[in-house]
Amino acid sequence: DLLAAVISGEALERERARLTRRLGRFSPSVEPSRQEPGVFWLDVSRLRCLDDSWMAWAQSVEESLRLLELSAVVVVGWTRFGVYAVSKAAAGSDVLLDAAQERQRMRSVALDRLHWEPKALDALTRLGITTVGAFMDLPALGLRKRFGELAYGIHQQANGQTWNALTPSMLREPLYERVIFEAPEESADRLLVFLEPRLLALLEGHLK
Repeated sequence: DLLAAVISGEALERERARLTRRLGRFSPSVEPSRQEPGVFWLDVSRLRCLDDSWMAWAQSVEESLRLLELSAVVVVGWTRFGVYAVSKAAAGSDVLLDAAQERQRMRSVALDRLHWEPKALDALTRLGITTVGAFMDLPALGLRKRFGELAYGIHQQANGQTWNALTPSMLREPLYERVIFEAPEESADRLLVFLEPRLLALLEGHLK
C-alpha cells in the first residue's frame, strides 16, 4: 500500500524559502545549501554579546522548527565544513568549544554521511577510506582526476585549502527607524529603555 512520488523542484524551493525565513529569526545571515536540501548555514559571529549560552540558542532553533513538525540538528562551531560534517553524524545539537575539538569530531565522521557522487564514494570505500579523517589524509595530487570534482572540493574544504564566505539570502529589505535625540545621551541604561520598544516593534513587523 506504499505510495511514493518525486518531490518537485518547485516544492523544494518553496520549502527552502520558508525555512530560510524561519531561520532568519535567529541570525541576520542565512545561507541555504543549493546542493543538499535541508542544509543551512547561519552566521552567528555578531551574536556573541546577545546570548551567553550557545546550546540554549541551538535548542531554540530546534524548538522553532519542531513547531513546523520538522526535526533538526544544530551545531555551533568554527568552520563551514566542520559544522556541516559534525551535524551529519550528530545525535543531537552540539556546541564545539574550539577549532581543535571541531577538527577531532569532524575527522571521525563516516564518509557516507556526506553528500557524495556515488561512484566516488564506492571507489573510496573499496580502498578502505571510510572516515573524513582518512579522506583528508589522502594526497591532493591526482584526487580530482581519480574521484571527481565533488570529492576534490570536499578535500579542499576539509583541509582548509578553500574558504567560501557566507552568501546569505536576502530575507527582506533592511528595516530602518531614525531617532534624533535633543541632547547627547551618555547612559547606556537609559538608551536601552528608550530603544527596546522601538526594536521590538521593528522585529514584530519583520516576523509577520
